[in-house]
Amino acid sequence: MIKLQTDHRKDPLGLDDRHPHFSWIMQGSRRGEKQTGYRVGVATSQEKLAADDFDMWDSGYVASADMQVCYGAVGSASLLQAKTAYYWTVFVWDKDGVMHRSQEIAVFETALFGDFGAQNQWIIAPDNQEEPAEQTAAPLYRKQFTLIGAKADVAKARLYSTAAGNQIMYMNGKRVSDDYFAPGKSKYTAMLYYQTYDVTPLLLDGDNTVGAEVGQGWYNAGAVGSNYGTQAALKAKLIVTYQDGTEQVIDTDDSWLGTRQAATLSNRFYNGQVVDGRQAIEGWCENDNRSPKWMSVEAVTTFNTSIYGPIANVFVAENMGPVKCLMTKTPVSVEKKGDTDFLYTFDQNVVGTLRLTATAPADTTVTVKYCEFLTDGTITGGEYMGHNGKDTYIFRGDKGGETVTFELVYHGFQYVLISGLAQAPALECVEALVLTSEMEETGELVTSNDKISRYVENVRWSLRGNFISTLTDCPTREKNTWTGDAQIFAATASYLANIFNHYRNFQVMTQHSRLGDGGLPEIVPEATAVNAASSENRFTSMPAGWADSAVIISWELYHQFGDVAFITDNYDTMKGFVDCLVRQRVYPNGKEPPYFIVDPTDLRLDGGKYGDWLFYGDGLNNPAYYEKTYYATEYTCRPMSFVEIGTAYLAYSCGLLSKMAAVIGKTEDAAYYNSLRERFAKAWRKNFVAADGYTCTSNGISTLNETTGEYEYTPGEGWITSYALGIYFDLFETEELKRKAAKNLATLMKKANYKQIVGFLGANTLYPALSWNGQFDTAMRIMENEEMPSLLYMINSGATTIWETYQNNNYSRNHYVFGAPCRWLFTDVLGISHQYDSNNAGYTHFVLQPHYASYESATITWVKGSYTARTGVIKSEWKLSSDRKTFTYKCTVPANTSATLSLPVETANAKITEGGKDASKAEGVKFIEVKDGRAYYEITSGTYEFVVENK
Repeated sequence: MIKLQTDHRKDPLGLDDRHPHFSWIMQGSRRGEKQTGYRVGVATSQEKLAADDFDMWDSGYVASADMQVCYGAVGSASLLQAKTAYYWTVFVWDKDGVMHRSQEIAVFETALFGDFGAQNQWIIAPDNQEEPAEQTAAPLYRKQFTLIGAKADVAKARLYSTAAGNQIMYMNGKRVSDDYFAPGKSKYTAMLYYQTYDVTPLLLDGDNTVGAEVGQGWYNAGAVGSNYGTQAALKAKLIVTYQDGTEQVIDTDDSWLGTRQAATLSNRFYNGQVVDGRQAIEGWCENDNRSPKWMSVEAVTTFNTSIYGPIANVFVAENMGPVKCLMTKTPVSVEKKGDTDFLYTFDQNVVGTLRLTATAPADTTVTVKYCEFLTDGTITGGEYMGHNGKDTYIFRGDKGGETVTFELVYHGFQYVLISGLAQAPALECVEALVLTSEMEETGELVTSNDKISRYVENVRWSLRGNFISTLTDCPTREKNTWTGDAQIFAATASYLANIFNHYRNFQVMTQHSRLGDGGLPEIVPEATAVNAASSENRFTSMPAGWADSAVIISWELYHQFGDVAFITDNYDTMKGFVDCLVRQRVYPNGKEPPYFIVDPTDLRLDGGKYGDWLFYGDGLNNPAYYEKTYYATEYTCRPMSFVEIGTAYLAYSCGLLSKMAAVIGKTEDAAYYNSLRERFAKAWRKNFVAADGYTCTSNGISTLNETTGEYEYTPGEGWITSYALGIYFDLFETEELKRKAAKNLATLMKKANYKQIVGFLGANTLYPALSWNGQFDTAMRIMENEEMPSLLYMINSGATTIWETYQNNNYSRNHYVFGAPCRWLFTDVLGISHQYDSNNAGYTHFVLQPHYASYESATITWVKGSYTARTGVIKSEWKLSSDRKTFTYKCTVPANTSATLSLPVETANAKITEGGKDASKAEGVKFIEVKDGRAYYEITSGTYEFVVENK
């Protein structure tokens, strides 16, 4: 067994789960290898574990193929205690009944279970700045103490800390960790995350000093939301445990010292960081520092934000991987742009911060501006709707040079303009620290089309750059946690990396952002919304495809990871949200439905605001509808009506909730929400589908009747996203009608010259809507298209990340939403899929369904890749011969799993072999049928090579 994990992490330090999940992967190359039983043992020491003295929990033998189990799920288990290390192992019985013990020893250590103790307080640095008007300085805190025993007698020392802001902890002059931006984002009035650090190696005999620098962090982060105030505060607890069990506890209280007269004069993610090297307090976190800047702190039991009331004294040990420096990059070139202006270019658009080394006279001010693109060959800082911030450093004048790292902020950039120095620093003195949350990258995919392979890598770079403590839309102007972006990208993200805890935390923020009527916002946490009792008083809308994220994310990640907690933990939130929508389906306050509506009954009202966001318009998609929005009195032009998109998503959310209710045994709910799904799907068809049952009627012609002053609508042939949503959401009445709708969609795409003109909502659904309904070739033509708008147009324009829009304009150049089609490359081209079958959740069983285009000009003639599921590494690769008659497919099915294999066949007498023999007679292979140009098999674990020869 390998990859023993506790709550989806390896050997976590600081866990607040009384019933953590244990998981493992069974190894074995034999075909048909499987687990017939397991035993998990948990002990309080390695010695007891080695002696099979499982004093905490012994599951005993369990006849099961499950490779994840909850602590104490069977048998009798002792209650996990706080601040305690536990060790566990697993025994597995193979298909022959032979027992194997894991060679790995897994360990986890519990944290405080949220209890910092009554004596522990929030501390606030005194306002002793020379210029009190500056409100975003990063205060320093320190506490000197003396060990009550010898360092040699210390068993362990743990530092638990959190902040209303961003805390960097120190011990005796050294950082205790190389993490950034801790704690991660949360709704601070509901709960805060806290960190656990092992500081044992940093202790000294006798006197010691613990300290912290606190920046604004996610607490006061950006342009929209999450701006709780400028005053930062710290909460920390140091526990030194001696060999005899004695504990020495250092709490934050009024005995600590603090100052705001420190090197960082200001900092904010949105604006940047200003560091004055002249203000640095040398040795500020070392023993006996006597700087006159230190003053007594204010200590409070409850800390109030500037705007939203008290911070919740609810603390949860952070379960997400910390933000760390993934790599450093040096520029590939520097160009002089003025007497003291130097433009540095990197080979990759990255997310992170800068480390600069230079020499300059005292009082010299250097500014660092960041940009993702150039305008007329220079930096402008003109990213749409805001800016990328800039950093500033004021030199002390050290003759040996000075190094500054702007570690309280981050930016998105490929270009850096350094201004204020007489000479350009050498390339190696300008380092980009590439930051991302620590996470295992799980998906690999390369193809014969280098540009498509580069597209996959661009998606990966955008994931890295926007998964920093949370899920953001972009690293430049906003850094916001938009719900729509998160749900659209969820499936793709889960192929590329183990983002389980990222999305689990995102769903927690969603729960905390529920409005009084069950509604959900477009950004979480919704710092700007009041918990209104009804939608009439709601500050924010619930736009379709955004607010629905609570339901869709739970569905996507339950299937990808096989953890039912995504359903159970979010069920009340999902149910409350859907019930809220159902109550609001009729237009309130006398508002009239749009003139083109046939029957307003059972239509989703609050589905507006964004529509198919950032679609690309041309002659094919003249706006079909005009309707009054709820935010303006004028008519607003959209390619689809809000109510059309909203009703489609309402039906979809009801259907997903029904299926998830069935998974957890809530049969009455399952039946009820399925009836709602049928009802709203019928309403969608009645209003937006022609009498033939498969032709969407959007994209028609709107004309103004001069006599009545009203708009009159003539139905059209359907907007592309209308079809994509209707097909993907299964809103058409029968499978036959759905396939006919997919044929209509393929026709529209041909008329559009296979350009990907859809917006955010269409990008996620277009490819599978075509591919899963007999139109794979059309989907592939769209993927291969290099004309604007297309995914590959970005590549041809030099993109190294995913752009926010198709155009080469001043929008964000690092926005992962148009990376959503990458999911289709994994599921349909590479062919690794769970097909949203609850029996396949978590890849205990899965589907291998490689596809290639039938037209001869197709550029993808081979694909190779893998996905590391929680059950093991699934490998898939195929190649097509030059005459396109022979298809060779290789795959690896991990031990203790199985797969349904679907191979393409083009002729009735095609010959299919595996390992040189008739595939149906190969070991581990069971033939099922040939249907619709595919040959189906069931295969057990093992490595295979199939050859399809089309005669």
